[in-house]
Parts: sequence; structure tokens; C-alpha cells
Amino acid sequence: MEERTNFKDTSAACAKLPREVYYRCIWLVRDAERLRTVSEPGDHPFPDGMDIIVSEAVIRKARGDLAHIDAALNMIPEVYRSGVINNITRGDPFSDLAHPNTWKKWKRIFISELAKELDLI
Repeated sequence: MEERTNFKDTSAACAKLPREVYYRCIWLVRDAERLRTVSEPGDHPFPDGMDIIVSEAVIRKARGDLAHIDAALNMIPEVYRSGVINNITRGDPFSDLAHPNTWKKWKRIFISELAKELDLI
């Protein structure tokens, strides 16, 4: 039998995550739109009197979280990225582009890669 050399081993990515880690990743992805507004230069929705150092730390954290989301997204094929994000953020059903199990596999890999990026596992 011929060995497959062009195969990505996803066994570690498919391991079951602890519940807390899974939901922390889910809520971070759902919060990405707000993080984008916070990380943009200009006026920020920070309360009056908030120290500039604190606001800079918040902006730095938001940019870091967005970078982690982007890095995890780059680990799945481009064709599945928007479907996975829309399913997580808006609860949209997966399209008929692929079998539901394929969509679930890539969503699972995305969440697992995000947890690794965030050093949660």
C-alpha cells in the first residue's frame, strides 16, 4: 500500500477541548466585530476619565486577539472560512458546498487552532 505524503495530521486538532476553553474561543470569535472597532485608530468608545495607558492596553489586547483569530482562520481552507465564521457569529446553517460533517470538522479544527493560538491548550 502506498504511503500518503501530502496528508495533514489533524488528530491533535480534533481532540476534545475542555468546555471552558471551547466557549472562550466561541465568544472571542463572536466579539471580533467589536474588537475591530476598538482596535482602529481614532475615537474609541471608552468611558470618560479612563486612563490613556489603560485604553492603549485594551487596544493592544484587541489587536492581539484579532491576530490570533486570523492565524487560526489561516489554518483552514479558504472556501470554508466565511461559512465557519458565519455559523459561529450568527448561527447561520452551513451551505451545501460540502457535507455537514466536513463543515463540522473544519469548525472543530478552527476552534482548536484558536485555543492553541491563545495558549489555552
